[in-house]
Amino acid sequence: EGEEGEDDEEDEEGVALLRELFEYGGVAVSEWVSLGEDEDVEVSGIANDSRVVLGGDVFVCIVGATVDGHDFALDAIAAGAVAVVCSRPIPGLSEDTPQVIVPDTSAALPRLAAAFYGNPSTALTTVGVTGTNGKTTTTYLVRAIMEAAGMPCGVIGTVGYALQDIRLTPHGGVWEPHQRDPTATRSSTSPGWLAPYRGKYEVPHTTPDALQCQQLLAGMLDNGATAAVMEVSSHALAQGRVDCTDFDVAVFTNLSHDHLDFHGSMAAYREAKAELFRRLSDPERQRAVINIDAWRDPDDRYADDDEKTLQARRKKGEAPGEEDADYDNAAYFVAAAGGGERV
Repeated sequence: EGEEGEDDEEDEEGVALLRELFEYGGVAVSEWVSLGEDEDVEVSGIANDSRVVLGGDVFVCIVGATVDGHDFALDAIAAGAVAVVCSRPIPGLSEDTPQVIVPDTSAALPRLAAAFYGNPSTALTTVGVTGTNGKTTTTYLVRAIMEAAGMPCGVIGTVGYALQDIRLTPHGGVWEPHQRDPTATRSSTSPGWLAPYRGKYEVPHTTPDALQCQQLLAGMLDNGATAAVMEVSSHALAQGRVDCTDFDVAVFTNLSHDHLDFHGSMAAYREAKAELFRRLSDPERQRAVINIDAWRDPDDRYADDDEKTLQARRKKGEAPGEEDADYDNAAYFVAAAGGGERV
């Protein structure tokens, strides 16, 4: 009987009930479509890309800058998805296919992913590093410190996802050294894309999306990690990619004039990065590490411009405004972290 019980537990591993997933994740539901009050669905995974859906997944329709996941819901169901999370009803779906309508699918995704993968960041000593420059170097310094202290530490960032001598896929799996690259013949990241293909270890973003963040942290935990360090970009913070990731330590390197095509102003750029520090709510456990020399643009790249040239750059958005030129970024981030002994 004991052996049968163990087999049953193994069979249930990695399977969740759809309604319970929403309950555990604290996700508000506007409407359950094609799922009665006494009915539920077993879910064995989560996907937000119809091209990687596996049988048993729940497909979350994310509205991106150029692509709307709602347009691919039928493809996801055809690939084996058992339910769809959407912000509006999907026409053409079978009446047998549950649709869970939520106010904001992007806000729901990190909560569902964290719930499904068991909130892996809470079981790790998790460090987030933000700043315009120096994030990658800092993450590897942190990794070296952690491992010198006997704590296997995973790294998530620009140059890849790694734990000790293994490399991880964007979904938290392990790339075996001998494993053939299934896309080796590609000249680009995907048919029709312009970005050049750089191999199976290529990472799509400095900080992965909300689902991949949870998958990677869970994969690291499964492979023996006790700590993880992650590059946290301003885009990731603004887009909620690290929502439901519990950071023990937040690190600020510096802030210089960058990414204004996305944020619009230095003030908005600074505010996006400060969000990482405002999430430090437990002064007994969480800490902030802030570079106090980061009071202005460390490159000082406009120091040789005459006033006319500098004003012309500012009009074009190529140089920080007068209010930003001497801004005390370090003090701003100290305040965002709550000050006191936690910094």
